[in-house]
Amino acid sequence: MNSLKTQTEFNAGRLPVVDPTGQPFTPGCRVRFRIPDYYVNTVSGTGTLIRIDEYGGSYLLSDMPLPVRDHNGSWIETRRERYTTVSRCRDGKRVTEGHLGNPHEHGTTRTFIEIGDV
Repeated sequence: MNSLKTQTEFNAGRLPVVDPTGQPFTPGCRVRFRIPDYYVNTVSGTGTLIRIDEYGGSYLLSDMPLPVRDHNGSWIETRRERYTTVSRCRDGKRVTEGHLGNPHEHGTTRTFIEIGDV
């Protein structure tokens, strides 16, 4: 089973999901990521992709605890489990890559989840 098959336990969505290089994910695969944290900030790390939900969001289990912030940006706790919706559609597939920020105000940062030997 991989993320090219849709409406399964691993990929509950209606679109196939691939990383930025076009590789499909498998359950429990090792990944590198840079995901949004608060406002225009990001967190990066390595971990395991658990599953993809019907809305295109990804559930990750990070190797290291990551900060969790409230609506004001204040640190409230750390946890290893993260949910993120980093993706965009390309050629009929959902690609786990995006950009965070405004090019005219703060600039943009590439966000991603990609398969890696980590």
